[in-house]
Parts: sequence; C-alpha cells; structure tokens
Amino acid sequence: MLGWFGFAVLAMSLYAIQNFLSKGAMEKKCNSATVMSIFFATAGLLAAGAMLVTGEAWANSWTVFLALAVINGSCFLMGSIARLEALKYLPLIMVYPMKKMDVAIIAVVGLLFFGEALSLAQGIGVVLAIAVIWVLAMDKKAEKPKDFRKGIVLVGIAILFFTVTDVVLKPAASEGSIYMFIVVAYGLMLLPSLLLQKRLGKDRSASLETTLKWGVAIGVVNFFAITALLTSLMDGPLSIVFPITALAVPLAGALSVVFYKEKLTVNRIVGVLLAVAVLVLMSM
Repeated sequence: MLGWFGFAVLAMSLYAIQNFLSKGAMEKKCNSATVMSIFFATAGLLAAGAMLVTGEAWANSWTVFLALAVINGSCFLMGSIARLEALKYLPLIMVYPMKKMDVAIIAVVGLLFFGEALSLAQGIGVVLAIAVIWVLAMDKKAEKPKDFRKGIVLVGIAILFFTVTDVVLKPAASEGSIYMFIVVAYGLMLLPSLLLQKRLGKDRSASLETTLKWGVAIGVVNFFAITALLTSLMDGPLSIVFPITALAVPLAGALSVVFYKEKLTVNRIVGVLLAVAVLVLMSM
C-alpha cells in the first residue's frame, strides 16, 4: 500500500498532467464548457465502471453525502471554467501558482474546523502565499492591461470556488464510496456545463473531434487523480495533503515553458519559486 502520503504524491503527479492538458485544450481554442462536459462524462463513466466492478455503493448518510456531492460538483465546475477562461488571458505559469494559493486558506480551515494543527512553517507559508499573489499580480509587462485585469479576476473567482471544492472532499472521503461520490458529483454537473457551451464558445474555433480528444484525455487523468486524492484524504490531514498535491503547479509550469514556449519574466520566476517555498513549508 502507498499510504496516504504516497497517494497524495500520486495525485500531485496526475494533477500536473491534467493542468498541462487543460492549457493544451485552450491553446487549441476548445470551448471550455464543452471540455468540461466531456471531462465530467469521461471521469463519471470510469467511476461508474469501477463502482460496478468493486461493488462499492454506500453512504453513512445519503442526505449529507448528496449535499457534499452537489457542493463539490457545482463549485468544481465554476472554478474549472473560471480557470480555463483565465488561461485565455494569462499564461499557465501565472494562472496555476496564483490559483493554488488556496492551500493557505485550506490550512486555516483545517485548523479551525477539523482540529488540525498549523505549524510555524505553515504559518510562514500563509504569509508567503500572499507574497506569491502580489508578485505575480505585478507582472503586467507581458500582458495587455485589459486582458491582464480579466485574467486576474477570473483567477480570484477560481480560488474561491476551488477552496470550497477542496474543503468538502475531506468529509466526503469518509462519508461514502469514493467512486459513487465521483459519479454523483460529476453527473450532477453535466447539464449545467452543457448549457454553458454557447456562452463560453465565443472565439473558440476547435472542431468537436479535437475538443472530444482533449476532454477525454483530461477526464481519464482526472479520474485517477481524484481517486488518489480521496484515498489520501481518508487518513491524511487536509492541511498537508493539499499542499503536497499543489506541487503539481511548478511541474505543470515547467512543462508549459518547454512545450508552449511561455515567457519567463523575473516576476514569474520569483513567483513560482515562492510558490514552491509555500508548498514545501505547508507540507512540514
């Protein structure tokens, strides 16, 4: 067995790949809502298959279980769309370090509501998290002012939604079947994501075939990533598991520089290095 730490590291690696694929989908001008629809359907179908094979279909309280699934699914949908839209205006190496600073908020939530201790190192990490956002926010030289403002607002929205998404995963991990949770959470969000396709389809020229390929790829990777994450959260502390998985940020950023030739400015280098420092401190 990998143990909760091993599953957290596995989830981190898979989320790095997912983040990289998400940038690829936007580079190909795929409709972000369509990508999400295909992504939800793919991961949901894989979870349904796993549930049938393992026979895992249970919940301690169906009311609580469904409530957690609805909150997680809806916030994940809105956060993901905001993040994908932000990638239209800002490079991945800026978006993901800023978005992942929600680990600081999650650590505080773990301290206040789950009785987890916040070490001195994690406290320093919270302060540095603010520094990361400030450093990256000052990097306006490489972006058009109008696009930069739109991107920053969208990243802020994504942070809020993803914080809620991540926090409810802790009780969800022990409230019922992991696979059933994925099926319910993702299944509930299929229709809303489909309805958003037209609204978010402006200036998107990718064919349905191209969008399908990217959406399926992201969905497959996400299924294994969310499964590993939920498995880790069964025994691992919220305030440590998420900082570990958030190390996917610098990895995805490095991949984007190599494959997408994104610009490396001083602010971005400093921001990413500070983000790594935050994640290391938060993991102590």
